[in-house]
Amino acid sequence: IATRAGAQVTAPADAKVEFAGEFRSYGLLLILDVGEGYHLLMAGLGTITAETGQTIRVGEPVGSMGQPAASGN
Repeated sequence: IATRAGAQVTAPADAKVEFAGEFRSYGLLLILDVGEGYHLLMAGLGTITAETGQTIRVGEPVGSMGQPAASGN
């Protein structure tokens, strides 16, 4: 799924935030536990407003998108 730079990012489901922050070379990463053994990973974020351990509801803002990577073409 792609969107415009700076777009608001909202939770796609009710979830518990398992991780929110920098992760290796991926930049900002949000890992959501959506239940029944499933996790959703959201990358490419410019900001994250959710915190690890927080319970969030579907549609709740969790951050914003970052800038697109420079093209090497």
